[in-house]
Amino acid sequence: MKKIVLLLVLLSSVSGIRAGLIDGPQTQEKKTDHVFSVNAGPAWVTSKVYTPRGRFSWRTGLELVADYNCIFGNGLGFGLTVAHNSTSYPDNITMKQLYAGASFVYSGKWGDKWRAKVDAGLGYANCKDDISTEGGLGLKAAYGVEYMVSRQVGLGLEILSVTSYLGSQTNYYTGEKNDRNGVSRVGLTLGLRFYL
Repeated sequence: MKKIVLLLVLLSSVSGIRAGLIDGPQTQEKKTDHVFSVNAGPAWVTSKVYTPRGRFSWRTGLELVADYNCIFGNGLGFGLTVAHNSTSYPDNITMKQLYAGASFVYSGKWGDKWRAKVDAGLGYANCKDDISTEGGLGLKAAYGVEYMVSRQVGLGLEILSVTSYLGSQTNYYTGEKNDRNGVSRVGLTLGLRFYL
């Protein structure tokens, strides 16, 4: 629920930017932007993760993200995202997570140099460690700002949240009965955007 409220607040802030600062003379033709982006940065697994050594949360890993967004002249659009996370735990255990899904996008700009984007998505999530591989439903939310270095290239900073729902608990699970089987993570990534 917190993520939905946060997403609504972010949407309203981006639309406020668009309404107050973005719209210039209406004689300019609105065009569709096709945006490819690559991002990398730290991410924190916020869920409780159980290993033979105990329970861990807020472990830091590496997040790699590739996006394609199609943004129409009114700022609305759709996107495709692939995000990969790798996080290490004691005893040489590495948890790798994959998210691939589609999203709804809203993008606004102010001036010629600055843009903001918010998106929410749904897709396939996969979690693999040294013991098992599980797949399920993934939810993604992201908010980012970018500075246009040139007309076709931007440098962006993005806050990303991915939550995976992986079905029923596994047989080796030793946590609390009301814990869900899934993983949540939050990342802060920096990357390049290419406008076509």
